[in-house]
Amino acid sequence: MSRVVVTLLSPFNDLEVDFFVRSQSKLRAMGHELVFLTGLKIPKLLESSIRIVGDYKSWEQVYRVPASQYQEGIENIDVPLWHRRVKHSSGCLDGSGNHEETLSILAGVSKAMLEALEPGLVVGWSPIIPSTGVLCAVASQMGIPVSAMERGMFPETLNFDEKIRGIRNSMVENSSEEVIQALDDVSYIQYGQSFLKSTYEEAEFTRWKKLENAGVPPALVDCKGPRVLVLGAHDIACGFSPHDPERLALLPGFESGFELAKQVSRSHQGITVFKPHPVKMWNRKDAFDSSGEDRLYVVGEGAAKDLIRWADVVVCYGTSLEYAALALDRPLVLSGKSALYGKGIAYEALYSEELPSAIDAAINRNDFENRKRRLEGFCGYLMQEYLLPLKDEDLREAAATRWCQQLADRVADRKPTREFSQVRSEFVDQRRLFWIELTNSIYQWLGRHPVLLESVRSANGVFSRVAKIAARPFTRAGVAQNPQQA
Repeated sequence: MSRVVVTLLSPFNDLEVDFFVRSQSKLRAMGHELVFLTGLKIPKLLESSIRIVGDYKSWEQVYRVPASQYQEGIENIDVPLWHRRVKHSSGCLDGSGNHEETLSILAGVSKAMLEALEPGLVVGWSPIIPSTGVLCAVASQMGIPVSAMERGMFPETLNFDEKIRGIRNSMVENSSEEVIQALDDVSYIQYGQSFLKSTYEEAEFTRWKKLENAGVPPALVDCKGPRVLVLGAHDIACGFSPHDPERLALLPGFESGFELAKQVSRSHQGITVFKPHPVKMWNRKDAFDSSGEDRLYVVGEGAAKDLIRWADVVVCYGTSLEYAALALDRPLVLSGKSALYGKGIAYEALYSEELPSAIDAAINRNDFENRKRRLEGFCGYLMQEYLLPLKDEDLREAAATRWCQQLADRVADRKPTREFSQVRSEFVDQRRLFWIELTNSIYQWLGRHPVLLESVRSANGVFSRVAKIAARPFTRAGVAQNPQQA
């Protein structure tokens, strides 16, 4: 029996949890064990999970790893690359602290965890994130097969791929004969037509309902066209800096989505609206200064579906909303290498000098009906051959069967010497984990009450100063002495 380790770092809905429960049962029947490293508590997977703390600086407190092993882990990774990603990640959002030390802790704990778990395969959830990416990098150096997983391009789907570098998957720049033939395959086109209509035209599809308000901002409703919408992707908070090598490969011509939006605004005579990713806007509300750009507006509110319908043309560079734009009959200009790249579906402009002609072609809808038909064929192919659909029970059952076979084909023949429960009890300090999670929960609750949060921070500051004073050695008269004389 081999052990498959999957990192699950996002909040998961009931459909996704049911998929993983089904997969556990199926893989067990095939003679393998499926266990998880989870970012949040998932009750149905609790007995087969080890918790991964979101604050990287807490790892040395929670996981029982001798500090002497940290250097061994860091020898297995690309230190400059992961140092940059740790610095820019949501685990170190303030950009402060000793990132070299944080990275050595991540690498050391990852190596110790892999040695303890003895997996035959590691599946990393969004390996651009340092907590899972470093684990995958260390696993690769140890000779352990590595694959990756993430939510798919469409709602209620998952994407399993042999990628190991983050958002890039095997569909990016894939113009194989099989894929190209699928674009004109009648059965795929018919499936894609039905799927796109039910998914985007007849239903809501945002994943960020708590961070988006419905409707188009009133100031934009009556704007004269052409109206171009630029949709930003969620990247920096995941550790994706503008000069990251994978970022440069996927978005070679623009430093960021906002820089792209400014270039788009200068490439046509109409109105350009930049809609950052909801999480990015939420964390960095003052990061987008559009002064000096007379025809560029940055909006933090407005549901994506309403904004897409408002626009004449949509510009994207790697977000699942590019499929929504096309499904809602809006021409798409692609400025990054997503799975749509090179398929004859979107108008493409990877560099600023290519934007004017691409936007003009999109505004005039040149060859748009043929592009839409290719989209339908491609979506039908993705849903039937590539993605793992979860929408109903039959689809989840079939997806779990297919995924487990993919895992069984990839996993190395490596029988663990210790039970998972034993590894977890020896590796994780449950008491410290409890207190860290309790503290984080309290601060998350306080985050919704700013006045209380500020009061707690002030009180903590006072308590810290009192504690430092109390820790000093004193004479009976209250005057500090030399510690050796006290």
